[in-house]
Amino acid sequence: DGFVVIPGTESDRPHLLSLGVDAPPANHERNDGYAIASVTEHVASTGGLTVLPHPTLTGWSFDELCQAAAAGVEGFEVVHAKGRYGAGKWRADQIYMMLLSHGYRPAAIGSDDCHWNDEDPLGEISRGGAWTGVRAAGRSAEAILDAIRLRQTYASEGPEIRDLRWEAPASLLVECSPCVACYFRSDRHGTTSEIHDDAPRERFVLDLTRWSFRAWGYVVVVLQDTAGRFAWTSPIDIVAETV
Repeated sequence: DGFVVIPGTESDRPHLLSLGVDAPPANHERNDGYAIASVTEHVASTGGLTVLPHPTLTGWSFDELCQAAAAGVEGFEVVHAKGRYGAGKWRADQIYMMLLSHGYRPAAIGSDDCHWNDEDPLGEISRGGAWTGVRAAGRSAEAILDAIRLRQTYASEGPEIRDLRWEAPASLLVECSPCVACYFRSDRHGTTSEIHDDAPRERFVLDLTRWSFRAWGYVVVVLQDTAGRFAWTSPIDIVAETV
């Protein structure tokens, strides 16, 4: 069916992705920093959205990440292949969970960095090493951007999520490519898991009647495949109807 192309730019110092824009936001090439809120507002006014890329590579402080999330950044790169395979700086998922614990809800995004040159030694090993899965209403740039805004995404470096839905009574069903572990993570110390090293599974279930996730209001599904690669969903709201 061909590709759906979403135009975008990457601003510098601090790094910030703008998706769904036809031109770079003002001052995107400044080297002395800029107000993130002004960029997010401008991009949103033109129908686009902003994403925090490779936070572990660019040295964001946690306070700066919180300020960016509060300014309206709608996506967060939970996994970035160049940081994962080329720089050893890949544990952005822990930062992501901390942002969620502080009340922010950016969508989970995965990326292989998307731009390289022939002399970049990290390009070959990171190319295709991470991506974003979306549950979009249609095959268009607008539908994909809407899916990110609605947090209908997952970030992956391997596992594929094929279905994710609530089933009665109060059960979250996960269908996926063969995985040896599924972790259900929530606020702070809230977590439970299913681990099946001997026999990879393609189906996992979170039973809310057994665990106290309802008290935290959301859950993130984390999958691990046989190669040790992970996938992370955006936070899934737990509302009264599901418990």
